[in-house]
Order: sequence, then structure tokens, then C-alpha cells
Amino acid sequence: CPCSGMLRDFQRLGLVDGNSKIIPNPFDQLSIRDSMNVPPADNSFRFFEGTVYLVVVGRLEPVKRIGDIICALPAVRKRHPRTELLVLGNGPEQASLEALAFRCGMVNEVHFMGHVSNPYFFMAKADVLIAASESEGFGNVLVEAAICNTHVLSARCPGGPVDIVESIYGENSASHLFTVGDIADMATKICGVLDGICTFDDVKRTEFLT
Repeated sequence: CPCSGMLRDFQRLGLVDGNSKIIPNPFDQLSIRDSMNVPPADNSFRFFEGTVYLVVVGRLEPVKRIGDIICALPAVRKRHPRTELLVLGNGPEQASLEALAFRCGMVNEVHFMGHVSNPYFFMAKADVLIAASESEGFGNVLVEAAICNTHVLSARCPGGPVDIVESIYGENSASHLFTVGDIADMATKICGVLDGICTFDDVKRTEFLT
């Protein structure tokens, strides 16, 4: 099993015994690090110095709760006015999420990028990657962002994200986890990272990624 949450589920169903081990998903770190410096050929987005970029990567569907991130953005901008959100991915919720950005007054601050050929370029350019899902399998994008040296925040949801965040941040992990659907909690945690009070646990991150 790739994470403790899945292992507990399998144990509860009687599908594995007490000798089972957690083996995280493998990642081609060299390829990711090479790709993070290469702009996609189809990219026309411009990054501006002094602007803070949040990024979410995934299919635009209800379980991902991307609308929560959009709703948190106005509160974050009160403290960090030059914060914008990049949404990488396609899906059935795009029209409703675009409408939500309009209602929140964030039309110019939320950028719907669609499918991109090299998401690692955007992950590396972003200040924080956010995963707001109400459930996940392993949570690959969190590891990929960490490989890109980008901070991550995740909902404390069933699946692998909590394991990943605890492995990356150690004793600081609580500052990078928020309650599913709690927009105020998410905004507070985002501001905490942008304020510079959160740091990687370099020892634990290195152990996790090797």
C-alpha cells in the first residue's frame, strides 16, 4: 500500500495482514527536476516578479473542492494583495468554477490554464501548491511539488496527503494541513506559509524523497 490510510482500509476489509508495509509511489525525480525549468511550448502565461502564485493541479471535479481555494483567495489577498491562483487541469466543473471566481471578484486573479504539457514548470514557479480534496488516493502532486522545492498545503483528508505532509514537514506539518471544507482555516494556513513562518524539515524531506 502506498499510504497508511489505504493500509488501514485494507486491514479493515481483511485484505491484508499485520505484516503488510507501506511502499510510497515511485517518482522519476531527475526527470521532474529537468522539466521544471522548461517552459511548455504551448505556454503564453507570464509570471511577474513580486506576485505570489498559488497553484492547484488536477481534474476539475467536485471531489477536488477547487472552489474552496477560490473562496479562500480574497481573504489571503487582504494580507498578501498580490496573490493569484493558477488552476491546471480540465473537467466538468470549469464553467461553475469560472462563475465562482466572478462572484468572488477574482476574475483577473484566478487563471484557468487547462491541460498543460509540463505542469512541473508551473509547480516550480509557484509559491504554494494546494490540494483541497475531500479524499485522495496517494496524492502524487504533493510529492511532485516537493521535488520542485515548492511548499505544499493539503486538506486533512482520507488517503495519502497527511502521510506526505508529515514526511515533508515533520514537526511543522500541522501548519500545512487544514480541515476539509474549512475555507477560513485554509486561508490562515496559506498566509502562514506566505508569511515565511513555515519551513521544510530538510532531513525528513530528504529521507522521504530518497
